[in-house]
Amino acid sequence: MMMLSSISTVVSRNCSRTALKRSTALLRHKSSTAAAATARWIPVEHSQQNSKNPFVGAEIEPLETLDTSTSNCYSNHDDTTTTTTTTIDQLVLKVMRGHSALIEGSLVSRVSKRFRSKQDADVGKDDSIKRADIMYELVQKGVQFAAERREEVLKMEETEKEEENKEEEASESEEAGTDDDDDDTTQKSSLTEEEQAEHELIQRGILYAKPGCTGPTIEMYDLALDALACSRHPKAVSLSEALLDDLLERYEALSAARDANDDHLSSNSLDDNFDLTLYTPTQASFNAVLRCAANAADVANSMDERRRDEVIMTAFYTLDRLFRADCVYRNAASYAYVLRVIATWIPESRSRGNVARGLFEKACEEGVVNEQVLEALRDAGGGMDFEHWAPSVVDCDIKDLPQKWRRNVKRRQNPHGAILY
Repeated sequence: MMMLSSISTVVSRNCSRTALKRSTALLRHKSSTAAAATARWIPVEHSQQNSKNPFVGAEIEPLETLDTSTSNCYSNHDDTTTTTTTTIDQLVLKVMRGHSALIEGSLVSRVSKRFRSKQDADVGKDDSIKRADIMYELVQKGVQFAAERREEVLKMEETEKEEENKEEEASESEEAGTDDDDDDTTQKSSLTEEEQAEHELIQRGILYAKPGCTGPTIEMYDLALDALACSRHPKAVSLSEALLDDLLERYEALSAARDANDDHLSSNSLDDNFDLTLYTPTQASFNAVLRCAANAADVANSMDERRRDEVIMTAFYTLDRLFRADCVYRNAASYAYVLRVIATWIPESRSRGNVARGLFEKACEEGVVNEQVLEALRDAGGGMDFEHWAPSVVDCDIKDLPQKWRRNVKRRQNPHGAILY
């Protein structure tokens, strides 16, 4: 935190069904041209990735066989909510993997070129941006669907509670009922503001964990974030940060409910079958946002002050979130992307050199220095002090650097993102 505070002084601030049908019609219009060229089935044995990678393999199917509009899925079925939600997740994941497979450099696209058609190879930047938009909209549809489901659950619970209160009032005397109300009011008022906020967070987490109320899985978020980073989307920085905000807000509530359940601090509890790992942020969740910031300069006519401030603040705020996260660690990609951001957006100066050296020394402390970090460091310097110090590091072979600087490179590497995340 001290490092980040010093950096801040250097870097100045220089779905009702009708509605869903309309939105899915737009989605179908965007994907109609690309559907024919969408990823074909890719056998696991032909993948360059590990066969356990959830982003590639036999899960990818031809989009021609899928209902890409998802209009039949994003609707409520109260009698089979759990089954319906699972079906939605499976369908949306297949559609998202299909789109991701045709975005160059994505988590899914890295398969042998001889298994791609010529039409697949001709996919361009504009097509990648359209696919990223579709994937982003699919995640937003999932968020909307879950929000509507949570509202329904709350209304159902309120109705049940009102009925229970009426039954109690009918069986108890009016005086006893008045005393109970007074007791409840006293109990609520006895909570401090901080305790009340914690109580509301726990209740929100319990609500998120109910069937159909959780929203998109972390794999869906990671695919959408990865697509934004790879496609060079003009709004990649703001959209990716918004997605990260959503998934972290949900995880904070779910983890609070989990901890309260473990410590017996809540009368309610999470479902024993609820798997929090499906909604826990990964390194790709954070590093994809940093990658969007690092690639922001590739967008035409983007080198203005407002754009600069947005990119720099997003990069360092996301890095700070990584430091505060309890579910992931910083890795080589995290530091490399931030170094690329300052190399691109901060003018060469002594201050930039000091910031770059501070980030590198932090990477050394965490043992995540690799070739990717060294390459980013070469372009991020400035000032006489940096010029005198840098050759002793950047001109060395990675194997000649101290082992303690590299001890966690493989351990903290994202298992499915290679050096990207």
